[in-house]
Amino acid sequence: MIKLSEFIKTPNDKRTKIKFNMNPADVNLRAWDFLLEDDSEWLIMNAWKTKQPNNNLNHADYLIALAQYYPYGPEYFVFGGLYRVEKKIPEVFNDVGYNLTLMNDYQEYIKRLIIKIEKPIGRDVYN
Repeated sequence: MIKLSEFIKTPNDKRTKIKFNMNPADVNLRAWDFLLEDDSEWLIMNAWKTKQPNNNLNHADYLIALAQYYPYGPEYFVFGGLYRVEKKIPEVFNDVGYNLTLMNDYQEYIKRLIIKIEKPIGRDVYN
């Protein structure tokens, strides 16, 4: 088995966040569907900023974006890109708070690389 951290390298691992997107607070709207259709909501859900800091990218220069691949099950995620993160100034909340720039690295794996985590995370229709 290949570990994701050994496969996808960023210029600064300590300033990289991995985001496991499932849905944007509505179980009928799926991250995988947004990614698959190249919907603008894919970028919006990754750049969204709230006052709750766990989901934010404040301490990240890079983002590895993943979308839950529900056809396989809750522990599967598909690669959605490696992005450079820039915080918007002035700071905003409950809105797009970051400028994300898709990097050239690993673009050939977008929508093609599927990873499996040990157990499902977060809340979802599977849990």
